[in-house]
Amino acid sequence: MALSIVATSSRDELKGGTTFTKSHSCSGSNRLLVVCVVITSSSEHTCTGVKYNGIPLSIAVQRQNTYPYTRSSIWYLVNPPSGTYNIEVTFDSDPLESASFAAISFAGADQTDPIGATGSNFVNSDSIFVNLTTQRNNSYLVDAEGAGTTSNHPDSSQTVVHEGGGGRRYVTYKATGTAGSYLMSYTGATRYRVLCVAEIKEWVPISRSHGYIFG
Repeated sequence: MALSIVATSSRDELKGGTTFTKSHSCSGSNRLLVVCVVITSSSEHTCTGVKYNGIPLSIAVQRQNTYPYTRSSIWYLVNPPSGTYNIEVTFDSDPLESASFAAISFAGADQTDPIGATGSNFVNSDSIFVNLTTQRNNSYLVDAEGAGTTSNHPDSSQTVVHEGGGGRRYVTYKATGTAGSYLMSYTGATRYRVLCVAEIKEWVPISRSHGYIFG
């Protein structure tokens, strides 16, 4: 089964508490759930955990900086329950409209080691990028990006899952082909950018022939 996206959801301008929920669906075989969290704030806030149907997710990659406290993180759960349940994202304090999160459900994902290459970057300039060398053919790249102002745009090769904060917060993805070097990037007249990227690896069946295992 080829790696594919089966559902996306998102929530923006989080405020009035420390835990926020969103209904989200997972389906298909060899499932993987990815949740991206982005914070762009003049005050310090941290995402302390993500759950799906009460099950904690693991963190794949994160990046943060000091003032203005732009932070992004990518979380994942192997073999999430099939069906529709709540995602719960928790912060150490009320993010006061300065945070977003987005979820992506995959089918056909590696169930042993689904996260391949990861990378992150922080710059105080008009552009930001992460160049990843993927570990497997037909992977997806997922990113979480935050910027200090609204003049912020992803590259046209990236598919937008979520745009929040008037363009300050993005979650995008890109499908890849042969394993190799791929770029995730943003441009615009802004500052204080943070970008995290993770490779989602396709499930590859193991075949047996003449006593050897080929993967």
